[in-house]
Amino acid sequence: MTHQDTPISLLVHDGELRDLSELFGALDAPFVEWRGSTRSHEGDLPFSLIVATPRKMLALPPQMLAASNTQIAICEQDSRTLRNSLRRAGIQLMVRRPVHPAALRALLLHALYRGPERRATARVSIGAPIRFRARLRQRPALLADLSLGGCRLLTTQSVAQSQRMKLYFPSELAQGKAFSIKARVLRVMPAEAAPDGTLAITADFQGLSSSSLAKLRAILAAHASGPARLAPDAATHAAAAAPDATPETCAALSAPKPGSARRERRSGARHAIERRVIALGDEATRVLMGRDISVGGMRVDVNPLLKIGESFRLAIHVNGLEVPLIVTAEVQRNDGDAGVALRFVEISSDAQRYLSETVQALPVVEPCEEGAERGYIVSEILDRQSA
Repeated sequence: MTHQDTPISLLVHDGELRDLSELFGALDAPFVEWRGSTRSHEGDLPFSLIVATPRKMLALPPQMLAASNTQIAICEQDSRTLRNSLRRAGIQLMVRRPVHPAALRALLLHALYRGPERRATARVSIGAPIRFRARLRQRPALLADLSLGGCRLLTTQSVAQSQRMKLYFPSELAQGKAFSIKARVLRVMPAEAAPDGTLAITADFQGLSSSSLAKLRAILAAHASGPARLAPDAATHAAAAAPDATPETCAALSAPKPGSARRERRSGARHAIERRVIALGDEATRVLMGRDISVGGMRVDVNPLLKIGESFRLAIHVNGLEVPLIVTAEVQRNDGDAGVALRFVEISSDAQRYLSETVQALPVVEPCEEGAERGYIVSEILDRQSA
């Protein structure tokens, strides 16, 4: 997956997935919702996650499905014919109703937010003015967040998706020595909690040198505790310093004057969204996709945050709309690509009986790949008890 803060998702249905629409909204996760009749897909951006009813999923263009990282079909009924159709279309996961809302939420988190087990570098909020060059002109922007792999900019200047650009990091941000990095535009969309006309540009760094990488690490370390504290007119001065600065640009990247209270509210709203994204990312790292569950334990997908010997309380979403089963689990061993083995500790007789019934039941979340024999058990780490 490309380095981006919050993947854009697509939800396609005829009204059956209203609960999914509410979940996306509750997660503050950007998504596009298509309801009703089919539409032209020409010019649509690639979506990282696609969630749809089976009929709508199978009606989407194959190239759109292939461009997404994850596809989840939400099924009211199950049949071998349906499974085969989804498998032939390359759909990854099928979720069978009924399903507990908490399990759906955890599944969306797992698909949306790439935690340390799936994203190589951390992304931190910055909030500092920089410049970028697209084609022949330098333009002002606000560096909203940054990782070693890419960044997100806020600007009033439009650029095209996949366009090559160069980012100029000023000496104030780069601890005394300015530098530049080549990048490629991944996505352009209207910025949330920002003045009208402000765009959020997600970019992927290209051909980083060891020197640039070291400077990026220094910036990330300096902002690990939170975004930069800009002087009231810092963004305005940065915008005005750009060759193509306009009054509109300066106004969009700084506070309207008069009205400092409005600026503070807008800045606070933007930082609140950033904190929300980071918090949800942290929450997503606690979602474990389990397999091979038994009364004694289960195997979960690879997660480097799990350390052998540590124990934690685990909420296991098992059958339909029932409340999750809470157990204490201990990391027994790491089998590499085969996953991590968890052992259930001191479970009650009622929990053992419940797990025994669960083993015989059909899983709520199933892979559609040919030859996949077992489904997934969605679980969440509630709290860590020891390390």
